Amino acid sequence: MRFGQSSIRANLSSITDPSPPPSPTRSGLAINVPAWLNAMQQMLRSVVTIVCLQAVCAVSGAAEEAKKVTFVDHALPVLRQRCGSCHNADKKTAGLDVTTYAGIMAGGGSGEVVVAGDASGSYLFRVVNHDDEPTMPPDAPPIPEAERQTLRAWIDGGVLENSGSVAVKAKKVEVAMAAPATERPAVQPMPAHLSLEPILRTSSLDACSSIATSPWSPLAAVCGQKQILLYRTDSLELTGVLPFPEGRPHVVRFSRGGGLVLAAGGVGATSGKVVVWNLKNGRRIRTLGEEMDVVLAADVSPDQRLVVLGGPQKMVRVYSLETGDKLFEMKKHTDWVQSAAFSPDGVLLATSDRSGGVVVWEAATGRDYLVINGHPAGVTSVAWRGDSNMLATGCEDGQIRLWELENGNQVKAWAAHGGGVASVTFTRDGRLASVGRDRVPKLWKPDGAQERAFEPLPDLGLAAAFCDETGRLVTGDWTGQIAVWNAADGARVGGLEQNPPTLADRVATAERSMNEAKAALAEVEKVVAAAQAKVATLATNREAAFAARQTAEATLGERQKVVDAAMATAAAAQKAHADAVAAAALLDQAVQAAAADMKAATEALAQAGEDPAKKGPAEQAAAAAKAKHDEAVAKAAAHKADIDKRALAADTAQKQLAGLVGERDAARKAVDSAKPALEQADAALAAARGEEQAGAAQVVERKTQLATLAAKHAHWLSEVAFHGRLVSLSNALTAQEEQLAAAEAMVADADAKRQAAEQVRRGHEAAREAAKKQSDMLAGAIAGLEKESQELAGKIASRGSEITATQQQIEQVVQAIAALDEVARSLAKPLAALPNDAELTSAQTAAAAARTVKQAQLEAKQQQMAALTAERASWEKLVAEKKAAVEKHREEMAIATAAMNDAAKQAEAAAPAVEAAAQEVAAKQAAAAERQTQLAAASAELDALQGVKE
Repeated sequence: MRFGQSSIRANLSSITDPSPPPSPTRSGLAINVPAWLNAMQQMLRSVVTIVCLQAVCAVSGAAEEAKKVTFVDHALPVLRQRCGSCHNADKKTAGLDVTTYAGIMAGGGSGEVVVAGDASGSYLFRVVNHDDEPTMPPDAPPIPEAERQTLRAWIDGGVLENSGSVAVKAKKVEVAMAAPATERPAVQPMPAHLSLEPILRTSSLDACSSIATSPWSPLAAVCGQKQILLYRTDSLELTGVLPFPEGRPHVVRFSRGGGLVLAAGGVGATSGKVVVWNLKNGRRIRTLGEEMDVVLAADVSPDQRLVVLGGPQKMVRVYSLETGDKLFEMKKHTDWVQSAAFSPDGVLLATSDRSGGVVVWEAATGRDYLVINGHPAGVTSVAWRGDSNMLATGCEDGQIRLWELENGNQVKAWAAHGGGVASVTFTRDGRLASVGRDRVPKLWKPDGAQERAFEPLPDLGLAAAFCDETGRLVTGDWTGQIAVWNAADGARVGGLEQNPPTLADRVATAERSMNEAKAALAEVEKVVAAAQAKVATLATNREAAFAARQTAEATLGERQKVVDAAMATAAAAQKAHADAVAAAALLDQAVQAAAADMKAATEALAQAGEDPAKKGPAEQAAAAAKAKHDEAVAKAAAHKADIDKRALAADTAQKQLAGLVGERDAARKAVDSAKPALEQADAALAAARGEEQAGAAQVVERKTQLATLAAKHAHWLSEVAFHGRLVSLSNALTAQEEQLAAAEAMVADADAKRQAAEQVRRGHEAAREAAKKQSDMLAGAIAGLEKESQELAGKIASRGSEITATQQQIEQVVQAIAALDEVARSLAKPLAALPNDAELTSAQTAAAAARTVKQAQLEAKQQQMAALTAERASWEKLVAEKKAAVEKHREEMAIATAAMNDAAKQAEAAAPAVEAAAQEVAAKQAAAAERQTQLAAASAELDALQGVKE
């Protein structure tokens, strides 16, 4: 927190030093100078007394002060004197009350003012020490050094309330986002290796009150019982369990950057907490809140610096995630706060309550920015669009409403869920997802038109979250059922377990499944072995049948070869016989032709007669024809014998062929009879081999299944081992943290002792300095008084001359009056004789008038004489007082000098204690550094186990 910058200068104007008294004026010297001197003397005596008492008390109580500097005993007196007039419980300027411990720890309207263990980082000390603007007191020097050191020692010592308090220095955690939360991170935020052991396993499910999805990862976080469950939205596998022993979580959120997980809840009417984890390693970063009832609404700001919470106490409280301090709280809701959400740009914060109230606050200050009216029933859910320009509210009247944030006007409203809206959220592209009492999850277009309605849930819908990375909607209902849907087609892809089994149960289930798979594999292997034996027998039978067929086929082949040869021989004989028969026909034709030629030649010869010219050639022709005929007849006769021979050979060959064909046919019958046996053997073998292959496939399948189950069993065994190791290392890390805290407490204690010793030394130094200043002041006062006495002595001497001259003038006037009286007496007798004498009467009148004038002069001179005498007397008295004051100052200066010397000796004597304390601090710091090294090693070992990388 911070003081209000615009008003701090005026608000803390009470932190001022008393102004010195005005210098004495000449006109008031007789009165003002002694009063001022007395006041100065009293002040100096008081200063010396206080400083000496402080020094004495500091020395005598050094051991006690070395232990604790507290608010009640040390800081409060300073704060009440310097700041209390403006910053008290009644006035509370800038929202700050420094007169109570609770008030100063609550801070001001703009934030915290003290940081335990860090005075240099505490705004209150910085402005009081003039290290920061606006300085306090404004337009004035700082408050005394001793008082500033008291405040420093109190803050550095752990802002203890009283002597019974224990210093607890808040550890600041660095969680601020380095990049805008609206940009995709360079590395996708995913958990490393977290424990999958549920904190609690119950016999029945509980209502699913809240679901959240990571903005940049396929992750969903689900509220379980005393735990938060992390699931992948793509594979629906459990990826981590985050313990919430504070009670039942009612709210779960991812940070806008996706690196943090927040959960809030508690025990009804008893307590409420908010817990924030680092997503990567699952370690708790901060536990916030001291609510007297459950927390129903919570969120973390986009820059990861702030956490808001609210619930039945109707208060909205904002905490620093870095320091754990409560920054401010807002009291405007009139009923239970049911939802809270920071805008994506981190500028605004929206909260809603059970009576329909919606308030938009300035996130950085907690000042109300806008009150949204128009809800006739409770507002169960608020959600921001990604550009922070639109706020959606879900109301128990069943409507979803959209609001613009410039003036708080309603942009659109529509009936979304009969009976009431339970949850509404924006998608990355500006659509909305919702669920309600009508049990139907729905997806809406940016203009409010329905895009898709999903299958009704078993009971009242309570939670809806949309995963932009996978395009899936995750919903939960009153029965604890958690369904996951594809937004694109509305298909249900599965569900998430709100009550997952323990690792032991998972191991037992995996082992049981593995044993069942082993038994099934053994049965299948038996079947395969029997099939293999059958195949072997049938293969032998088939080989015998095949051998018999091969033998028959070989015999048939051989017989066929013989038949083929015999057929070839018979065919050749047949052909030779046919050729011979054909040739015999030609020979017969030749014989017939020769006979015809011979007949013709004979006829020609007969016709030639005895004509020598004709007879000779006719005889020759007839002889030639006869010779040719004879030759043809001879050839025909010879060829006929050959035909007979060939006919005999053909008949013989045909008979041999018939015998061989019979043998071949017998061999063929043998082959034909062997073929069915082989086919039967082949069929039986093929069937057996099919059974063997089917069994072998089952064996492979069973082995694959067994390997999968064995891998799963090994996985769960490894998870059990990992969980045990994780618990062991986590406990070791916790022990190291506790030891480091103890070491740091020892450092703080030693440093408090050092500061106390330093404070004692500085007290002595301050006493010496104060005594020196007093001595110097007294010396100056003495010199001033002596000078003033000398000046007064000169004035007294000068005034003596004036008194003497005035006295002489008085005597002269007295003599003149006496002379005039004598004149009056001398005129009395003549006037008695001559009462009407004008000249005598005129002389008597003139003498009387002159006497009156002289009498007035006498009285004036006497008054002047009295004044001069009184003034001289006052000066003489003042000189006497100054001389007495000088003597007194000399005595006081002697006392101050002695006090200065004594304080110097005490400061010198205190220096070794400071040095020893500093050495002790150094030793304790070295021990703390060693503890820090050990803590870093334990953390590194745990990181290595989890696979956490920077």
